[in-house]
Amino acid sequence: MSVNPVAGNNGFQKIENSASHFSELNVSSSQVVDLNAQSVTTRVLNQSLEGLGTLYQVVGYAPSSFATAAAGSVLFLNNSQNSTDATSANDSRLLVLPENARVVSAVVNNNRTAVVGAANFDVGLEAWSDAPTGNNSVFDGVSLADVNSGSFVGSLLGAAAPLGLGSPGIALNVGAALGADSGVCVTVNTSPNTSGDLAVTVTYLL
Repeated sequence: MSVNPVAGNNGFQKIENSASHFSELNVSSSQVVDLNAQSVTTRVLNQSLEGLGTLYQVVGYAPSSFATAAAGSVLFLNNSQNSTDATSANDSRLLVLPENARVVSAVVNNNRTAVVGAANFDVGLEAWSDAPTGNNSVFDGVSLADVNSGSFVGSLLGAAAPLGLGSPGIALNVGAALGADSGVCVTVNTSPNTSGDLAVTVTYLL
């Protein structure tokens, strides 16, 4: 920034601003590992959790086809908003969790765009394919009302129903280590979508 004081430094003739991309920013106990306009990956702790590993969070976004997805559709989440479906395991749009990661929990919301259509959604972990089967290993039937509630709906891994994160009496449940190319998939249940969006925040150990 360059300045040119005028009349006792109470005014400026010229201000120049520049923007830059942060690839890593260390701030106390948190570390932003990757930051851009659409996707943020955050290291929650930079020390081991009871010898299990380090906690990370990623946000996955439903592809644009989610808004009109047919009943029974299984869609893989992307790592950026407003993008079309990934077409391969190596597609840069696809959200892929690291090999050997172990998912702990997830939260889901409508990404500020109300969903109209499906009665509920399953969320699971699956290696990418052009004919995914879908599963409910993360969320089992999270309701349309919960998705549209205006707040995040949380689930510990494998929960039969949405649970508030931090609920008392719920033990940490760590999933099995993931294989290569594991994505996060959403199954549209019962009825087709006619509009809306979805975002899922996944917490995992590595």
